[in-house]
Amino acid sequence: FNVEVPKFYALVTNLLQPVEERSSWRGMRTVGEIKRDANIKNEVNKDNLYTAVTREEKVFKPLQIPRNLQADLPYSFKPKIVTKGHDVNKDRVAVVLDHKERKIQ
Repeated sequence: FNVEVPKFYALVTNLLQPVEERSSWRGMRTVGEIKRDANIKNEVNKDNLYTAVTREEKVFKPLQIPRNLQADLPYSFKPKIVTKGHDVNKDRVAVVLDHKERKIQ
């Protein structure tokens, strides 16, 4: 069962022109063609230009685990409290041995 599909376009024919000029008919020129003929360049959109991006390095706060959660953690995962700049050798007391104690050791 064949169905005819109607064509929804019309060919451009200018019946007002003489027969010999009908084949040389041209439609309207595009904006690009007009600018090319007039030697006009497009304006540069500044938003489309590449600019170098400078990003600041992120500084993250130290991780803080609540105390009740720390109590439930196994020992290997518990945060170790390490004080920065504390020198263990600084707090030691110098022991000076006299000559009798040196002989014993």
